[in-house]
Amino acid sequence: MEDVELHAQYDVAAAVVAHLQATRTIIAIQLLFDINDSGYEANGFLLSYFAETCDGLIQADGEGIYDGGELLIPMD
Repeated sequence: MEDVELHAQYDVAAAVVAHLQATRTIIAIQLLFDINDSGYEANGFLLSYFAETCDGLIQADGEGIYDGGELLIPMD
């Protein structure tokens, strides 16, 4: 069973690498420490819009890489 899980993780990582190699544009957003709930909500809307419209992935510091709401690769 462990081999199946490692193989699945490798497939996900390979798909993310292929996606990044084909990437033509990166949008980066830096959130300030004093951001309020409305700011987080606006940021989420903006990231979701680009991810859905441009078939993009989202990388969140301290969380990982997401495809939509699915965490593909967790990162510390």
